Amino acid sequence: MFKQTPGTLDVGHQVRTGGKLVDEWKFRSPFRDKGAPQLTATVSIDKSNPKEFTFVARSDSLSAPIVDTDINRLREKVDAALRQQHEILTGVVWEDWLEVEVRGRRRSDERADTSTTEADLRITYRRLKRGILPSGAAYVVNSNGIATPFPSAKRAGEADPDGGPDFGESMPGIRGLGNGRDREAEYSYLPETPENVRALDDLLERMQALRDNLSAFLRQDTVQQSLSGLVSQSPALPAPL
Repeated sequence: MFKQTPGTLDVGHQVRTGGKLVDEWKFRSPFRDKGAPQLTATVSIDKSNPKEFTFVARSDSLSAPIVDTDINRLREKVDAALRQQHEILTGVVWEDWLEVEVRGRRRSDERADTSTTEADLRITYRRLKRGILPSGAAYVVNSNGIATPFPSAKRAGEADPDGGPDFGESMPGIRGLGNGRDREAEYSYLPETPENVRALDDLLERMQALRDNLSAFLRQDTVQQSLSGLVSQSPALPAPL
């Protein structure tokens, strides 16, 4: 799967500076295997006020120390500050995009004692971040937090070239087997705009309505009549433009 938040703040490491033991927080860039700068901050405790300790984060990447009495708030502030510096230094621009997956098939299972025929259809859309570097190259962040080339569209029935996108850790059961995309599924990518999200949600609502209609269409007390008049009553989704 892809990550929504590019980069992570790795906390909990201890180092010695100026004779004192302090925590060191590191911003793990998704482009760390591509030469991105390593950004760090040291965190110490200011005990000058005996009634309330203050946490102080300092970094060569920050114009001034970041101070807070709450360690969780401090972590959020440091994460935001180092993330901003990372984007300035790398020149990456993150965009909100959508992955649309369409899968479904008709299949039969003939056995010695059973016979089953079924058909299914599923549409899934996922949010992902698309990072554009100054060179124009587009990337996405995989589950391991590493920037990999942004995936290309794929038609149903086609195999992924070179094994397909690098999703990071193997996620069986989510995208078929292992890291590859489902061969029989269609994958498309488009910007996450309010209009696109509304249109996809509307399509999913129509599919739910179709499911309800089919349930009524094949209900016990109507199934024979429905099937007899199938040619004129068959429900259908609109053809593609």
